[in-house]
Amino acid sequence: MQNVCSHYKPKQTSMKRYIYYGVQVVILLVAFMACKKLTTDAFQEQPVLKAPLNITVVNDDDQLPVVGVKVIISRKTSPKDDYVQVDTIRTNEKGQINGYMLPYPNYLKIEVDTTYYHKGEQMLEFATENGGNVMLHTTPKYGMAPLSISVNNSTTDLSIPGLELSISSRAPKTTEWLSTGPENADAAGKLMVSLPYPNEVRVAVADTIRYFPDTVVTNLKNVRGEAVALKTELKPLTVPLEVTLLDKDNQNPLANAEIVVLLKLTGEADFKDINLVGSTDNDGKVVLNAPYSGEVMVKTNDDLYYLPDSYITRLAYEKNRKITLSSKLLNPLVPVELSVFNDVYGINNKRAAFGTNVKVSFRKKGQTTFTDFLTSAIAANGKLTMSIPLGDEFKFVVTGDDRFMDKTITFANVGFTLKAIDFALDLRPAKYPEPVLTNLQVGTLALNNNLNVNAPQDVVIDKLGNRYISEGSGNRILRVDRFGNTTVLAGTGTAGSTNGDGAVAQFYGPWGLTIDKEGNLYTVDNTAATGSHKVRKITIDALYKATVSTIAGSGTAGYKDAIGTQAQFSRPSGLCYDEARNCLYVAEWAGHRVRKINLVNNEVTLIAGSTATTPVAGITAGVGDAARFNFPWGVKLSADGNSVYVSSWTGTGISKVQLSDNSVVVLGSAKANTSQPRGLYVSPANQIFISNTAGFYISKMQTELPGNASSFTKLTTSTTRGYIDGAASTARFSGIVGIAYDSYSGIFYIADGDGGASANNKIRTMKSSDIQ
Repeated sequence: MQNVCSHYKPKQTSMKRYIYYGVQVVILLVAFMACKKLTTDAFQEQPVLKAPLNITVVNDDDQLPVVGVKVIISRKTSPKDDYVQVDTIRTNEKGQINGYMLPYPNYLKIEVDTTYYHKGEQMLEFATENGGNVMLHTTPKYGMAPLSISVNNSTTDLSIPGLELSISSRAPKTTEWLSTGPENADAAGKLMVSLPYPNEVRVAVADTIRYFPDTVVTNLKNVRGEAVALKTELKPLTVPLEVTLLDKDNQNPLANAEIVVLLKLTGEADFKDINLVGSTDNDGKVVLNAPYSGEVMVKTNDDLYYLPDSYITRLAYEKNRKITLSSKLLNPLVPVELSVFNDVYGINNKRAAFGTNVKVSFRKKGQTTFTDFLTSAIAANGKLTMSIPLGDEFKFVVTGDDRFMDKTITFANVGFTLKAIDFALDLRPAKYPEPVLTNLQVGTLALNNNLNVNAPQDVVIDKLGNRYISEGSGNRILRVDRFGNTTVLAGTGTAGSTNGDGAVAQFYGPWGLTIDKEGNLYTVDNTAATGSHKVRKITIDALYKATVSTIAGSGTAGYKDAIGTQAQFSRPSGLCYDEARNCLYVAEWAGHRVRKINLVNNEVTLIAGSTATTPVAGITAGVGDAARFNFPWGVKLSADGNSVYVSSWTGTGISKVQLSDNSVVVLGSAKANTSQPRGLYVSPANQIFISNTAGFYISKMQTELPGNASSFTKLTTSTTRGYIDGAASTARFSGIVGIAYDSYSGIFYIADGDGGASANNKIRTMKSSDIQ
């Protein structure tokens, strides 16, 4: 460790000169190696070694310590006497700087700031852990006085260490303040500053971004100096800002409006986004924790929804922390066309899900929850057309529908243009796949739109709950949708065989009805007239527009197996669809046989029954053309798809055709609880239900045995013709024909249309009162 005084000068002898130069070279080498080591250590990220530096500054005029003088510390960075300033620090009330820690080894230059004092400097080889002591000698250029500054917390009165201060002074009779530069209080919250006198001195808190401002002005009049004290404390980072948004026209509060706060600090040119956003409540208010410092701009955030308004203020003043903005809800709308459909009959054969209730909601920009907009039923065209308030996202929900599964979709919206949105629904599983047969009640299906049925013959129900009805005398196909709306699907009402659009198509006494896997209907022309004797196909589009065509039958009564219209039938009656084989089975009323139509090419072939020119009737077993039927009407596929049940009206017979070899067995002929059966329904569990035309009741096959050994039981008991709704034990029918079952509602539909002048001309229903 060395003690070196700044006024020391060596004698100028030759030997001492050489020694002096030699020492200087050694010192330069040491400094160079120290710099190199520091650089190497820095790159290797080794711990920095530090040692204490103690400095004393003495006034050579009176040999007293210099209080509050600024001392500059620099270190040598090259052999060419290049120095870099390390720090500036002021002496304390004893004229000392004690224990100032610096890295070693280093070669230092310590000097007095020459603003108010004459030059005083010293070089120091700072090479060991012992550090070094330096005494600087100087004299003031002016009369100097000490200014003692203390900084304390205005609330706790505790000292505030390291606070940045602004110190400036001005001479008497001058207006310009001269700054000494930024200064920092020491660890005890104190600072000694040596300044010329007489002078007016201003001391202020410099860091007014984080601390409350305080300024003290004093006069240095003599060498004794002055003492000043500053009081301050940390500012809060944020303060509560209450914003109220009112309608500019009626002063009502505006809820759910987004308010944003922007910030501009001192010295900045523009307001900046600080991610401070909130939404007003039902009272039009929102409280935000906004910055205490700087200027804030409070504004409505979305000009698409609200008329813009803004306000600029400083929240350092408590009176500015409640702001009212005026705006107007603009409520822009987006046109939306929602298409709701299902593809239960194939992706290329969609059907509109009309009547289904859809709940619509929207989520505006910045919101996390959806706002309900409306709940509405889908129109007959399968669409819901609306204008939804502008939002980032729309949500569409179907729930609680008896036919379709619950489903929710969301749509990300951009802009105001028309949005066409598809909403595909899926079917629910059937609630009552097997009929519930306890406490059966008979009723009547209500039709609307001033439509009635004329000799209804059959009913078929599609997967979507549409009920299709064939009119034997009305020559039309009616549709009753699942909501009860009745329309004419096809047929003008005039007998004929015109194909084409459903509105112009004609039928000759359509009897049986069936439906294929694509939702196409099939019926027959049963009237004993030239041009009849055909099998017709009714194609239905997404909006339930029908197109009618002829797939088989020449229009002339007879028997001929052939393709399409080259084939001949004799008053076809009932028919059913076989999905596995993609074909139809058709009963012939006057031909006493069952035919098959391959739907791939419409080829007609015999399944079983008479092929004679004059058909032979009967109810007998046999294979193919050896078997006999007697005015067959009902024809239905078994649950396992391996056979077909056939009802014979005359002779009261129920037969079964095995499709593997077209062999026929008789299950019942003139059996108890059957009477001239026509319509058949076969459930998934292979329960067989029968409408008995002449018996005026519904029965069920109790046991199935070949050789006329099957047994049957009645579901409705009255055998008297009539028209009475009510319990199955008292209800009455008049000429019941086709029968169908809806596994979603648990309802049987029965065509009560035979009997001529005595016909009821109704579609009757039968359902257990034990189900909803």
